[in-house]
Amino acid sequence: MMPQTKNCDLCSHKHSCSDVYEHLGKTKGPGIGFSVFIAFIVPIAVFIISLTVFENLSADITAASEKFKTAIIFLLSLAMTALVMLVIKLIKFNLKK
Repeated sequence: MMPQTKNCDLCSHKHSCSDVYEHLGKTKGPGIGFSVFIAFIVPIAVFIISLTVFENLSADITAASEKFKTAIIFLLSLAMTALVMLVIKLIKFNLKK
């Protein structure tokens, strides 16, 4: 049973509140592990890989544009990450149909 606090003293459900939390804890639902992986790990991985790839591809950029090289690589990696996440979202949307 959950210890009661000052907030619970004024509540009309203070005696059945722990039953509600116990019932919610036993609720069966779909796993969210894969969704969490797609939402958090994939964008970070895509961004880091894009940074590496665009850095290697830009090795032959001339000295005149050297000062913009980092910003360009960052923006390209950001765009690539957004594109990959959009494609994943479209695939996920089409699979639900």
